[in-house]
Amino acid sequence: MPQTVNALGSAGTMASGLWQFLEDGAMSKQLHPAKAAHDGILAAKLSNESFTGAKKIYEGKKGLLNSMSKNPDFENMINNLDTLESLPESWKINHVSFKVHASCRHTHAAVDAAIILSQKVNVSQIKKIDVQIYSQALDLLDGMEPISPWAAKFSLPFCVSTGLIFAQCSMEEFTNSTIANEQTLSLSKKVVVKTNSSLDKMYPQAWPSKVTITTNNGEEISEQVNYPSGDPESNVTKIQIFEKFLSMANALIEGKGQLIIDKIFDEESTPDIIEMIELSIPSSAKQLSA
Repeated sequence: MPQTVNALGSAGTMASGLWQFLEDGAMSKQLHPAKAAHDGILAAKLSNESFTGAKKIYEGKKGLLNSMSKNPDFENMINNLDTLESLPESWKINHVSFKVHASCRHTHAAVDAAIILSQKVNVSQIKKIDVQIYSQALDLLDGMEPISPWAAKFSLPFCVSTGLIFAQCSMEEFTNSTIANEQTLSLSKKVVVKTNSSLDKMYPQAWPSKVTITTNNGEEISEQVNYPSGDPESNVTKIQIFEKFLSMANALIEGKGQLIIDKIFDEESTPDIIEMIELSIPSSAKQLSA
């Protein structure tokens, strides 16, 4: 237990992640989770070598909760743990969303609506695309242009157009070549984004968006999505989660993604954690350590 406390203390003090990268379309957001994983391993290794960390990294006066929250209530959090019957409702991990699309989460409801609409309208017949979102989303996404694959993930017109054209918004749609796709860029220019007060009232319990397409002959077709794919309320399927995992993992671990899935969900045996870690090591990392 002391080693765990020290490791958490070291990991907690390294927590960070600023958003200035949005202005440049820089790669920084990809670095955030990678650095977090790196620092978690580093903290564990340091603790194993008797390196000490803050014992009250969460609840301390200068700890994580007081630094990140105006009204931290650590005592209430701890008291909730005493009531086992309340655990399913109070543990936030049961309300975590899976990120089905490769773009910013604030774009996902609009992307879902666009994918649904892609089955109802021919892209060549689209005259205008009206996208309504909540104010918090527009504050972050407003003015973002697909000047790089990373900036494109925050461009709502680009993401909606991608959903309409390709009926998906995966990593494959965010490359140097795809962000220069003339069809996508042309369709993006037809997108008008504005806020909607009724959607504002739903946020943050829901992250909604409404997309309305006006065709060349004047017909209007609308689709509203309140809970994006991957939200607990959206009934995300294992297949969707598996597909997202495989699309990201196989390029790095030489097609071993399905093997990892099979071992994790094998009902007859518990996966060996060391074996799982070894299967997850990218080929390039193995070559560097050889």
